[in-house]
Amino acid sequence: LEIATRGLVHNGESKQLLLLKGLAEKAVSPGVAATTTLHQLVQQYPEDLDILLHWADACIKADRAGQAVKELSQKLDGFTGDSRFRCRIALARALYSDGQRDTANELFDTLVAAEPNNPAPVMTRCQLLRQEKRWTEVNQLLNQWRTTNPQDARTATDMAHILAGSGDPQALMMAEDQLRMILDSNPDAVPTLVLLSMLMQDAGRNEETTRLNRRILELDPN
Repeated sequence: LEIATRGLVHNGESKQLLLLKGLAEKAVSPGVAATTTLHQLVQQYPEDLDILLHWADACIKADRAGQAVKELSQKLDGFTGDSRFRCRIALARALYSDGQRDTANELFDTLVAAEPNNPAPVMTRCQLLRQEKRWTEVNQLLNQWRTTNPQDARTATDMAHILAGSGDPQALMMAEDQLRMILDSNPDAVPTLVLLSMLMQDAGRNEETTRLNRRILELDPN
């Protein structure tokens, strides 16, 4: 924040410095960023999707998701292609955070149906469920993704990581089961093996940990 502020003294209209300042403000106080610097940038650069998404994120984190819903809805038709898809993901997240769960879930389903190999809407939905500790629903999404995209071990492992990091005993069991099923289709997936090894170590299952670590070293000696 200090670096951006210093730079703005000499170049007060710099888009990049203003964005840097806005992001620093968001990290400290999303509410401030949403009503000052990032909001100013959204007004100055209405066609810049990245700025819009940063501002919407600040609004959501500041419990002002309704403002994000309104702005994203108004600007959605101004975007096409991948930009429109990203804007719709942000809108689904904002709707969910605003308590409009049914509308949000319908939009998430539409996005997944439109691009079944795109992990972005699925991961966004998983993160929302993580915040509410709805582990069974995270597990269901992971099942769907793993079935639809059996070779995408990375995304499936990222989703399993959400379960593994929960500390919930049931979610930990789900994570282990999912990781083993991911490895059935992707036996050489090192990140998956590493996460499973960590789970086994935390559970005190030392023989299993040793076996997995040997396999990891075989695949990636470095």
